[in-house]
Amino acid sequence: MNPGAETTIVSSAHALDTAVENLLNTSLTPLCDEQFITLMGEVETSMRKLEAVKHRFVTETCTRSLAARAGSTSPIKFLEQTLRLSHADAASRVNAAKQLSPQPALGGDLEPELAYVAEAQRAGAISVDHVRRITQVLKRIPCAADPGQKDLAQDVLTTYARTGSPDKLIDLGEIILAHIDPDGTLTQDKDRDRMRGLTLGRKRADAMSPLIGEITEPLREVLEPLLAKFARPGMCNPADPDSPKVADRTLDRTKLKAAAERDTRSAAQRNHDALLAVLRFQLDRPKLGSHRGLPVEAIITMRLEDVERGAGIATTATGAP
Repeated sequence: MNPGAETTIVSSAHALDTAVENLLNTSLTPLCDEQFITLMGEVETSMRKLEAVKHRFVTETCTRSLAARAGSTSPIKFLEQTLRLSHADAASRVNAAKQLSPQPALGGDLEPELAYVAEAQRAGAISVDHVRRITQVLKRIPCAADPGQKDLAQDVLTTYARTGSPDKLIDLGEIILAHIDPDGTLTQDKDRDRMRGLTLGRKRADAMSPLIGEITEPLREVLEPLLAKFARPGMCNPADPDSPKVADRTLDRTKLKAAAERDTRSAAQRNHDALLAVLRFQLDRPKLGSHRGLPVEAIITMRLEDVERGAGIATTATGAP
């Protein structure tokens, strides 16, 4: 190890900490508006550069095999434990480093996968939001597209991001994607398979959970008729005991019409209730079999004394109250 380099990098980290302390504790009042605005811009640029430093640290962590040496199952888990990061943050850093940091190889480091984006971030010209939106657009470019078009798309998006808002990048991306594949003929099943996914987010304090994702045509073909039938006004309304249910063998149209007139739910709420009703109906059917030796069903746990007195708190198998 080069002792001089060791001293420089450690001194730089200490100087950074000192500078941050000064920014936290020194009064901003003496600055005029112009000076304050300039200061905000300079600090923002430095913070953006620090994102590139994070990528470098993650790459170094992987290169040194620190996770394996520490007994962690993966670099993500190592970062969670060492830096006290959430799993989502640690995973995001590892994925970003793979795309935006030079990768070590025999004969010298390889350029980052997204070289234009990495260069702009190292210069402090673009933010994390810029990077996120650029990668969202680039991910949608079909594999069959000409490699030169992919590089050009990255260049155009990054050039705009250096002076433009992250919020406009998605719109610009749609224009670029329409130019690359105007008829959708380049997009193949492997592209759709690469983009597919549903993510159930962490449950919030209000007991609500976000659900985000992109679905393929086969799933849409299943969902559309399901929602068309069970998300109609009046159907599967948990607030209306007389609302028609999934389990009903025949549909009483008079009953449905009356329930529809009482239905005040939005279309999105009806979609939610329909999906819940269908899934619950399926869980109640024995043909779903077992998972890890247990029937596939919702398992609720409650203390015996709470059951006997008819009041208390029950929890699901995942610990949700």
